[in-house]
Amino acid sequence: MVAKLYFLEKCLKEKKATPEVIFTERQSTALPILNDIKTLLDNHQTKVPPKSPRGKALFYSLNHWHALNVYLSDGRLEIDNNLSQRSIKPFVIGRKNWLFHGSDIGASAGSILFSLIETCKAHKIDTFAWFKYALMHVSQANTLVELEALLPYNINPKLLDSMRNIPELIMPVKGAVI
Repeated sequence: MVAKLYFLEKCLKEKKATPEVIFTERQSTALPILNDIKTLLDNHQTKVPPKSPRGKALFYSLNHWHALNVYLSDGRLEIDNNLSQRSIKPFVIGRKNWLFHGSDIGASAGSILFSLIETCKAHKIDTFAWFKYALMHVSQANTLVELEALLPYNINPKLLDSMRNIPELIMPVKGAVI
């Protein structure tokens, strides 16, 4: 039954359905499947030991049933949180590496940089080009509105086209006198 829910989501994505169409399809197709799942869970409450792995999963599902169904209420929502899980994965992996940033200020700076990088990724903005553009133009921003215009979700991607080129690096030759 869960596979049917994901198949519906896959078909809607392939069709590039609008949020309104997604909402309607979920109400007509996904809601009856979820109602069947709920009935199945309710019927098995007394048949499965609560401390068993299956019992824990069953009772978790029932205890969080409303939250598991929130995606039905808005066609813009995803069926699961896989996208956000993938977004935080680099931070989870690097958590021990960043444990000692040197100071609270260093930790704060690191968190701001990582947040900006993930925001670029989420909005399909070239991170390198955006940083280069923002750093070149931040000194010209005199108001909060001008600063906010430089944020990744406000930037016009066309402005970043010329930012991707990397200047040629001059590498010192070993043994050369400078």
